[in-house]
Amino acid sequence: MMEADEPLWNAFVTVRADDGHVIGGGIYGHYGDPKHPTLLTCAHVVNLALGRSEFTVDSPGQAEVTLEFPAVPEVRIKARVRRWWPASGLTDPNTPPVRGHDGRWAADIAELEPMMPLPAELQPVPLAVPELGDTLWAWRGNGDPRTVVRLRVNGAAGEWLVLESPPTGFAVQPGYSGGPLWDRRRAAVVGLMVSAHDRVAYSNMTTAVPFRQSYGIRGDVLRERLLGKHDPRSSLDPHVWPLLKAQQQAAVSFPYRSVGLHRDDLTQVYVRQQLAAGAEPQDRSHSVQEAAQAEDERPPRTVEDFLARFRHVLVVGSPGTGKSTLTLQMSAELVRVPGLRQGEATQLIPIRVSARDLAGRPEGELSAAISAAARTAVSARLGIDIGEDLCVRPTGTLAWLLIIDGLDEVENATARADLSDRLQRFMDIETKHRLLITTRQLPSRESARWQARRDLGRCEIEPFERGQRRDFVERWFRNRPALAGDFLTQISTARLEEVVSVPLLATVAAIVFEERSGQPLPQTAFALYQRFVSHLYESRAEQLTTNLRARLAGWAESDRIMERLVTGRIDLLEHCAAAWLRGTEILPTALEWLRTANSQPYPQPTDWPDVVAAVLTSTGLVTHDGTNLTFLHRSFAEHLAAAGAARRLPARFDADDPRWWHTLRSALTSGRPQDHEVVLHRALLSNSDDLLDWLLAGDDQARELAARLIFEGVPSTPAHHGALTETLSYWVSRVRRSSVGLDQLVRVIDTVRIAPAPVADLLVGMLDGSRHLTCGPDTLAALRHMTSDRSLSEQTRDWATYAVDCARGGIRAPDGPPPGSWLRS
Repeated sequence: MMEADEPLWNAFVTVRADDGHVIGGGIYGHYGDPKHPTLLTCAHVVNLALGRSEFTVDSPGQAEVTLEFPAVPEVRIKARVRRWWPASGLTDPNTPPVRGHDGRWAADIAELEPMMPLPAELQPVPLAVPELGDTLWAWRGNGDPRTVVRLRVNGAAGEWLVLESPPTGFAVQPGYSGGPLWDRRRAAVVGLMVSAHDRVAYSNMTTAVPFRQSYGIRGDVLRERLLGKHDPRSSLDPHVWPLLKAQQQAAVSFPYRSVGLHRDDLTQVYVRQQLAAGAEPQDRSHSVQEAAQAEDERPPRTVEDFLARFRHVLVVGSPGTGKSTLTLQMSAELVRVPGLRQGEATQLIPIRVSARDLAGRPEGELSAAISAAARTAVSARLGIDIGEDLCVRPTGTLAWLLIIDGLDEVENATARADLSDRLQRFMDIETKHRLLITTRQLPSRESARWQARRDLGRCEIEPFERGQRRDFVERWFRNRPALAGDFLTQISTARLEEVVSVPLLATVAAIVFEERSGQPLPQTAFALYQRFVSHLYESRAEQLTTNLRARLAGWAESDRIMERLVTGRIDLLEHCAAAWLRGTEILPTALEWLRTANSQPYPQPTDWPDVVAAVLTSTGLVTHDGTNLTFLHRSFAEHLAAAGAARRLPARFDADDPRWWHTLRSALTSGRPQDHEVVLHRALLSNSDDLLDWLLAGDDQARELAARLIFEGVPSTPAHHGALTETLSYWVSRVRRSSVGLDQLVRVIDTVRIAPAPVADLLVGMLDGSRHLTCGPDTLAALRHMTSDRSLSEQTRDWATYAVDCARGGIRAPDGPPPGSWLRS
């Protein structure tokens, strides 16, 4: 075995029959506490070792099986069954499976008790939870290094992992059952090998050549059987179990595993953020006396705190701040709510669906539509049917927490309004069920409707603070602590502190840092995304070419089609991103784009859609979502769409060109961030002198856009810096006379990251001279609002707090450098 397999070698178990031949394997492992180890194998392996029928249900009782250990070959001991979970049919748990008829079964686990002390050389290994995409290793029951099989976790089916292995080399076969599924990267066992098929045809989940398929019992199933702790879920509808299990798998999975860039469970690096109450005053749905029964009267800081005070909760956050991740983590277990009124459920059953999916099911009652969406999701992940109307049925003493993620992602305003109406009608009826809705900032009219509800708590998810950033970094690099310090230093050097306060960008920055070790981090969010996406394209091109060559062999014009697919996938993804953001399905969009680009074979093979799906998922930016495709994160799709729109603009700016005219008109009048992003992308990709000249000669809106471009790192000249300095100087003097233009000045200050020297000098002088501001009531009120506006950067809020203190005459010595010093390099 390799050095990485040494821990497994010291925990590997061989199960032999009385005549000495190898029946299968086993493992000596533990779940978090090495002082409480366990010996595990498959129940059918024990049956065969004792000469019984493979699927005998009755426990072997006092019968003893023979165990050996490759690490201590001279030792042979006897063991009895301590706990017994025989193989059982999926349709009838009381009936054993039939070999050759039942492709899958449940249970098939045996915990063994040795009849004498185990050799001191044996050391238990951790038992862990597997994830899709993991690479695992299995050996024949005797641990012979020559029998190693490389496996990839390709899916889940009930309690089993679906594993694929290459078509050549050793295959999983009789003698492998009961053996450990070993994850070298985590140095942990994530399941037991249980069964195999010889060969299956192509799958729409892979681009590989025909592969051999096998199955293993999942590590989380072993945990449930072994720990046997009392769980309140045991009193629930039995269909709730697979729902929670599917949601738990989704919560544990780390999205960037699909691009091969991180191997941890998400729970290992997740840093839960705090929430802040919305700026608007809110009445509580409980009386003062009832509210006092909650833990205390401190401001709520978690979702559970808000649920204790309000019947329903709306969580608002900027792109990438972790709204979806928060709901994924919450949906993995029963949600415990502190201090509710007597008679109310203190535990809620979470059921999580996307608003986009729910909007696509406009017919019928809301809870029935949510049940249908969850049914589809569980079937796709676990292959289990949880039935109709799950969250319509009674739940005993518990209530449902209906989690609707991404209300803003319903792009069509009419469809979003219809869904909002359905949600509000549901809130109006008498029910013990609760709603938790997440969204980006909504248009003011829509937002006002939600704020008007007394039974709704509106809160904002806060970005990482300094301590949380450090906590995230230390968790990410916990196995290489030296890199954590280097990464934090680079963040500071590149002045990315505010950028990586957004959890998504913190993750992207960490990935870019790992993949380009030794190179400085980019200084802008745009450059981080570009380097991240470029790495995904480049690192997967060779593998995609190899897979396509095998997949397209024998097709007409296969070389031309393969070249078009590989070289054109950037354009294809950008086109699909823009369509997906408008609410269109990805795969049909891609097929139509390839047809019009004459990049499809003729005649068209029946599995052509599977080939295209494989191309789309090859970078990891697009992933399977049941039978459909989806982008890994909406922000990635937005970056790709903006990059595609920017590349379609002429490289040289011409205000009279209709393409430039329409783009700038949208950027200056619509107020949509994506329109600004298109201009920023184009300016960063080509010479921007003429564009900046035109903007700086325009009105306030045009000059504000020019300031943002310069502060985001767009190449600029001293002439541009002079013009911008004059503009900012005028705006500052205007604000000093009255509150006119304060909002615009705040927006500009909030975008400052890379400020040319003359501009930085002006802004530093302005911020440090806040004590000289003559603030009228309107200006002071605006500054007070800024101090708690979480959409602004931490630095801008600090300046606003300082300015308010100065305006009140209570000037205090700031801690550390004066406000504004951060603008200078």
